[in-house]
Amino acid sequence: MRFLPLLFALCSVQLFAQSYLPVVEEGKWWQVDYPAGMGSSIIHEYYVGCDTVLNSLSYKKVMLQTGPSTEIVFGYAREDTASQKVYFRKFDMADERLAMDFQLAVGDTFTTFEGYAYPVLQVNYAMMYGAVRKTIQFGPSVLPFGLTEGVGMSMYGLCKTSMAISYSQISQFDTIATLCTTSDVATPNAPTRIKAFPNPFCDHIQVEWPIPDAFQEFWLSDISGKTVCTFSVANAESTALPTLPDGVYFLKNRQGDTIRLLRQAP
Repeated sequence: MRFLPLLFALCSVQLFAQSYLPVVEEGKWWQVDYPAGMGSSIIHEYYVGCDTVLNSLSYKKVMLQTGPSTEIVFGYAREDTASQKVYFRKFDMADERLAMDFQLAVGDTFTTFEGYAYPVLQVNYAMMYGAVRKTIQFGPSVLPFGLTEGVGMSMYGLCKTSMAISYSQISQFDTIATLCTTSDVATPNAPTRIKAFPNPFCDHIQVEWPIPDAFQEFWLSDISGKTVCTFSVANAESTALPTLPDGVYFLKNRQGDTIRLLRQAP
């Protein structure tokens, strides 16, 4: 009987010393419920898609499904499995931010992607979604909130796709079929599916794209990555812009297409 505690300890070490389970893997899929009041909720579905390269770093696209056969690039994620850290950048951001850190210990403080700081209260292991996963609980919080290895944030997974500030929860999590066979490069100087002119521009700009969508939403950011204006425009339609300082700007749509522009006073 005296060997039972030792046997249990050895089994526990073997159970918990498993290989790290990454979050950012092609084909991973989340369904998240965002309460909308009166007993109703908004359901968002998103998945990790193809490889892409931004500023010489390799990312996976995060695709938000907005309809039965419609999806948009919501952002880009990459993971350093050696340090067990996940980085994310939304489609309208110039740089990435640290989104998750699975090497946190009790007593550490973690600042979320949205900028909120939480102390680490507990680090445990639990059987979830068919595997033993490390869980990190933050606090103080009225509701359970933290990180789940291989899944992401306990409330919404890899990234928050809604601006709703109310409690959300992962209603489904799974892995779907492999989606990609090739990689692409998405840098400010790469070929793009949008055209804008005149370039240089002053106070108006006209945007064109090959797909005959009625409208598209665009973000204009300065060289530091700060968004200076957003607008929706019909294909080949001119739109007025706010008065901006002369310099280099980047125009981007939800699909991740980006074009570099120059603002120049007449």
